Amino acid sequence: MPSNAEILLQPIRSRRLSQIVVDQITGLIEEGRLTVGDQLPSERQLVQQLGISRASVREALRLLESQGLVEVLGGKGAFVVGAVSKANALPGLMVWLEEHHEEVLDVLEVRAILESHAAYLGAQRGSPQMVVQLRDVVTEMISCVEQGGLVDATRADRKFHHLLYEASGNRFLKLLGDGIVATLFGPRYSTLRIPGRAQQSAEEHRLVMEAIAARDPEAASKAIRQHLSSVRDLILDIEGET
Repeated sequence: MPSNAEILLQPIRSRRLSQIVVDQITGLIEEGRLTVGDQLPSERQLVQQLGISRASVREALRLLESQGLVEVLGGKGAFVVGAVSKANALPGLMVWLEEHHEEVLDVLEVRAILESHAAYLGAQRGSPQMVVQLRDVVTEMISCVEQGGLVDATRADRKFHHLLYEASGNRFLKLLGDGIVATLFGPRYSTLRIPGRAQQSAEEHRLVMEAIAARDPEAASKAIRQHLSSVRDLILDIEGET
């Protein structure tokens, strides 16, 4: 008969080293410490700095390239990129989604629950100053999209959702929401790379902001649900093409 320890304890499953590397480099890009055109350290330097195998480094670079955050040029190295050609956008995202299907859809499901309520409360409780901040960040996102700065547009996207939770006036809702918004910068950026998606996303954010500014809770909640539903539909359409 198995002991209590054998019944209760489960193996500890560590994250892949390559994903940890992806998170570190993505964080540097998100914070602006790595910008478009910057070259990453060479494979050898990454192996030495990170203390991991060359195979893990190469896998991390492959994942970053599939998300469109870096471009690996043979004989030259890996570079941070801010935009890719339309022909190159979809294949890389397909590869990434194959490995993260459940994760992305689960996060979208949770966000739909939390953000629809945050938008509802924001329309009721958001201060005039908060409305100005939401309007400013939407203007920033639209400007970034028009100029092709998708990394900056992704930062504005994240900022908008942070402000949305803050506008709710509920500290615990903000705590939960901020934890989700702080993750998945790469996937958020990847979807904006799909032709036409960045423009559509910016418009969807504008509609949420306008509903909050109009003090219409129902319209605000509906607008954010439609935004997240459009992201989900996009992902499912892409997967249908694989």
